[in-house]
Amino acid sequence: MCGKLLDIDLTSGKTREIGIADETTRKYLGGRGLGARLLFDLLPAKTDPLSADNPLIFLTGPFTGSMAPGSSKFVVVTKSPLTNGWCDSYSSGRISLEIKKAGYDGLVIRGRSNHPCYLRLGDRGVEIREAGRLWGKALGKIDSVGVYKSVKSHRACQSCFVHCSLVTEAAEGKYKGATMEGPEYETLGMFGSNLLIDSLPTIIQANVLCDKLGLDTISAGNVIGFAMECFEKGLLTPGRPGQRAVRGRGKSPAYDR
Repeated sequence: MCGKLLDIDLTSGKTREIGIADETTRKYLGGRGLGARLLFDLLPAKTDPLSADNPLIFLTGPFTGSMAPGSSKFVVVTKSPLTNGWCDSYSSGRISLEIKKAGYDGLVIRGRSNHPCYLRLGDRGVEIREAGRLWGKALGKIDSVGVYKSVKSHRACQSCFVHCSLVTEAAEGKYKGATMEGPEYETLGMFGSNLLIDSLPTIIQANVLCDKLGLDTISAGNVIGFAMECFEKGLLTPGRPGQRAVRGRGKSPAYDR
């Protein structure tokens, strides 16, 4: 463990380091254990989860940066806007390794910036930079993908032996040669059977759009399904936000807006 966290206050634009005692890391194991302690200590009572006072806490684990299997995961801890209680979400990838390489066990992000910004951790230290030129741009560079035909290869996060990420390639059609990771089974379920859509290329395109817009595919598929049923029952009508929802084979589960 590095023994310290980086505390970022977006309201003031300032950062500081928070030390973590060895006794604390021994008593509260891993990112989840430490996250529970930190959220209890840092979250004011009765805080609105959508307010600037609710921290987003990104935490690595004690084995992050090693070759211990599965050690590249990280956890994000906060107060849930849905339940007003504990919320923890997990992911893998290089972000946990980069946080460790920068000398921190995690990040505590709180406050609210009055302009678009991003955090840079590098050799020159910590910087909160202006991000106006990035505002409104898609997250990815992939515009579209074609028919899902075959698994090209498998990928794994560093130090993970599972290789659960499927890299697929469109073998024919308009987008022949296009590659992507996924779609995962949650995306297939929420944008497929949940919406009565059995066209795999359509599901893949929905996945790509969600990635570009920074949307969770599970939540997006659920919300679109709810909106579709509201249209069917007459609770939503054309002329309101989301003018139409379409359902069926090969149709895109999207709104004209």
